Amino acid sequence: IDFDESSEIMVTAGRDSVINVWNWTRKSLIRTIPVYESIEAAGVLRIDAAAVFNSQKGRVVYSGGEKGIVRLWDLDSGEELFTQAKDRNAKHTFVDVMYLPQSGNLCAVTNDQNLLFYSVEAQLKRVRQIVGYNEEIIDLAYIGNEHKHLAVATNTEQLRIYNTDNLNCELAYGHKDIILTLDVHSSGAIVATGSKDNTVCIWAINMKAPVNHRVTCVAVAVGHTKAVGAVAMAQGSDALFMVTGSEDRTVKVWDLEPLRAIFEDPSHAATLVGDAEPIRLHTRYTFQAHEKDINSVRIAPGNKIFVTGSQDRTAKVWDVETGQPLGTLQGHRRGVWNVAISPADRVAATASSDRMIKLWSL
Repeated sequence: IDFDESSEIMVTAGRDSVINVWNWTRKSLIRTIPVYESIEAAGVLRIDAAAVFNSQKGRVVYSGGEKGIVRLWDLDSGEELFTQAKDRNAKHTFVDVMYLPQSGNLCAVTNDQNLLFYSVEAQLKRVRQIVGYNEEIIDLAYIGNEHKHLAVATNTEQLRIYNTDNLNCELAYGHKDIILTLDVHSSGAIVATGSKDNTVCIWAINMKAPVNHRVTCVAVAVGHTKAVGAVAMAQGSDALFMVTGSEDRTVKVWDLEPLRAIFEDPSHAATLVGDAEPIRLHTRYTFQAHEKDINSVRIAPGNKIFVTGSQDRTAKVWDVETGQPLGTLQGHRRGVWNVAISPADRVAATASSDRMIKLWSL
């Protein structure tokens, strides 16, 4: 329920998928606007703000509900003036939308407990996000050379980028299911994420850009038949490839050469990609690496070998160029959950659910 500035017009909306406009003075119904979605919130914009959307008399009603977008309606004609574009693969719905006239923003509350702020003057472009609930944190890593931001994978399909100074958060939509793993390139501005949706997304990060262009999905790797639980990118810009491991027990090595321009200048990724769909990556080769799920992948300095860890209780060393096995690290009594490679010595470390950490000479 909301009133216009004169307090003569009242607007009501509900889950019956209509907005009713009433004359409060006469207590009579003026108009019913069908919106074809269950509405959780509706209200009237101020006349000066509504002018942005070319309303005949400057009276505009906003609505939000099960579609997870804000829609604007002409109060006098019932015409739909504006429909907000939904983020790619976003699944949220709105449980409330509040108008903040002093800042000129609409604040939408999502069913996954986040606050999304949209500027009315900028035609409902998102200007801020506040994350209310992280659930289980699965993976995280610093991004940027100054370590002022954290890339975080939680029990959701969104990549979250936190400012460590004020904990402001950017939500990046691209996956259709929970993100299980992430890796940050040595440039500090490229992130790869693996998900339960069987895909990997490559993101370019520029936290100095306008809000809607700070996190850009520039490429997608599609090919695994089960969840991707391990991902690693070659470090440096000379070798552009990525290794992924999955519950389907296979390792795939992906060619990142089509992204060279983005790796060389990540700050212009949003301009280079524009409104186009993310680039579809292709594999150099695929092979079955383990007898059970692959939990971890790491590429050694120099980008010549990589190591995988698996639920089959082993870690294995592989040649990058040929994909041939160079050795098997056996000794754990339970699954290997993480592997790491020393940047200074030819030493690998493995961590297992048998509560042991082992160091291996490579």
